[in-house]
Amino acid sequence: MKAVKVDAGSDELASPGSSKWDAVEAGEVSLSPTPPEYKTNEYVRAAWADKAHGVVNSVAVKAAHNGDTLAVRLEWDDTEHPESEFPDACAVAFPANGSADLGTLGSDDSPVNLWFWRADRGNEGEDVLAKGVKNLATLSREDVKASAEFNSGRWSVVLSRALSGGDGAQLSAGSSQPVAFLIWEGKNEERAGLAAYSGSWTDLEIEG
Repeated sequence: MKAVKVDAGSDELASPGSSKWDAVEAGEVSLSPTPPEYKTNEYVRAAWADKAHGVVNSVAVKAAHNGDTLAVRLEWDDTEHPESEFPDACAVAFPANGSADLGTLGSDDSPVNLWFWRADRGNEGEDVLAKGVKNLATLSREDVKASAEFNSGRWSVVLSRALSGGDGAQLSAGSSQPVAFLIWEGKNEERAGLAAYSGSWTDLEIEG
């Protein structure tokens, strides 16, 4: 997967409907339910023993940067929108320190950095550090920008952040960075560790 360099302002990249995205190739990423380790307690394991989670089976991903800001656009079908009690949500995941176990959502020594959005917060993004499914901390509600549109049964969400700076993963043009994706279907009552995810890290080449 490639994050192409484009001639665009950061505000343009942050908009899901910007024409700058037209020339960026999308990659279709298959998703599967998060593993049993993501069910954080006995109640959740019992309540979901016979109920499927991770019902979104794929997400279309585009990535671009302008030398300062990296933006990732996620698109997926959601015919059940609007959800009732639980919001739809998505995240872009990076190893915070170069490597991390996606199967456990990180650890104390090797955490995962999540760029997170949920529908009930409008266009507010969240920069999260995960040291395991039960140990998540918000780094910032300002560093990660989010912008979302819902049209014709399909979500289009852009998550963006400065390539470097802040307390999350440090990125740079000309490098390759592992990346993964998570989608929560609110209508299916998905939240916390109950989500669809890409299952393994994918190399994201950030064009120099």
